[in-house]
Amino acid sequence: MKLSRMVQLLTPQSRKLAAELHISIRDEVELIVAPFDGAELVSLRSLASQPVDSPWDVLKDRRSAGVSSPGPSAQVAPSPSTAEWRSVSAIIPAFNAEKTIEGALRSALAQTLAPLEIIVVDDGSLDRTCEIVERVEGPITLLRQANAGPAAARNRGARHARGYWLGLLDADDNWATTKLARQLAERPADTVAVVHCLSNTSPPNIPERMTFQELWEKNWIINSSVLVRRDVYEAVGGMDEEIRNTQDYHLWLRLAGLGWEFSLLREELVFYRTGSGISHNPERLFRGLELTLAKIQDEFRIPSKAVRRRRVRGLEEAVAGAVHHRKLSFARRASREAAYLSPTPLNVAKLLTSHLPKRVLDLKREIFSMFL
Repeated sequence: MKLSRMVQLLTPQSRKLAAELHISIRDEVELIVAPFDGAELVSLRSLASQPVDSPWDVLKDRRSAGVSSPGPSAQVAPSPSTAEWRSVSAIIPAFNAEKTIEGALRSALAQTLAPLEIIVVDDGSLDRTCEIVERVEGPITLLRQANAGPAAARNRGARHARGYWLGLLDADDNWATTKLARQLAERPADTVAVVHCLSNTSPPNIPERMTFQELWEKNWIINSSVLVRRDVYEAVGGMDEEIRNTQDYHLWLRLAGLGWEFSLLREELVFYRTGSGISHNPERLFRGLELTLAKIQDEFRIPSKAVRRRRVRGLEEAVAGAVHHRKLSFARRASREAAYLSPTPLNVAKLLTSHLPKRVLDLKREIFSMFL
C-alpha cells in the first residue's frame, strides 16, 4: 500500500496532525499510521505537557531516613587480601548454546589474569552444549539443571563460586584476553559493587558515573561486561528469578538504589553478539521491563509519573526492535500505546512505520543498504 493511500485512510484530525509533524520517509522506524479521533488528540497533547517527578529525589529522601536492605554503609565482608580481591569466578549460563559456548569458554581461559574457576550452568539444553563443555580442558565446573531461566542459572553458579568477584559472561559473548586484568588493575573502593567495561556495541555517551538516575533512564550495562562482588550479590539475594528477560537491569537498579557504586573502565573488552537470543523477541523484552519497573517502583516507592515516562521509553525501544525484526503485530500495538502516552513527532512516525507492509519495509532496508 502506498503511503499516500495510507494517509487517506486516516481521520481528518490524524491527517492534520501528520501534516503538522512534517513526517518524512528517512528511516524504517520513522513512519506510522494511527486513526485517532479529535478527543484523543486533545488528551494526548495534555498528557505530553504533564511534569514528571524525579525517582532519584525520592530515593535520596528514602535513604536519608535509612534503608532496610544491605547497602555500602554496612560492611558486607571483611577487607580481603590482594590475592583474594583479584580472584574471579566466571559464571556462564547456557541454554542450547552449542554454536557459541566453546568460544565463550576459550575467551575466559585465555585471560592474562586467569579466573579462579569457570562455572557453566546448563539450563536444560536440548543440544550438544554439555558435550562441548565437557571436552574443553581447564578449571571448568559444569552444573546441570532443568530449564529455569538465566537468573536461576546465574544464581546457582554464584552459590558454587569461590572468587571475590563474579565475572558474568553470556554463552554467546566473548571476553578480550586482558578484560579481567584491566578491570582489576587497581583495587576498587569498598563502596563499589560493580566494575564494568565497554563492549563493541557500547554507545559513545555512556555515563562515567553510573547512578540510579542514569540507570533509570537506560540500561547502559550488559551482563558480559560486569564483575560484581560476590558478597554483595549474595546479600541482595542475587538476580530475581521471576524476571526471565531483564533480570540484570533489575539487579543494577537495586544496587544503585541501595547506594552501591559502579566503576567504569572505558575500554572495549567485550565482544557482544547483537541480534542473538532474547533480543530477537522485543515483546518478551518489554514484558520483562514492565515487571522490572513494577518491582523497582514497589521497593523504592518510585512516583507513578516517573514509571510511566520510563515505560514510554521502553515502548519506543520495543517498537524499533519489533520493526527491525518484522514483529509487526506487536510493533503496531506498542507504537499506538507509545503515541497515545507521548505524542511526539517520532512516536507518531513510528506508528506510521509499523503499519507499512513488510514488503515496503524490506524494500526500504534494501535501498538504504545500498548507500551504507
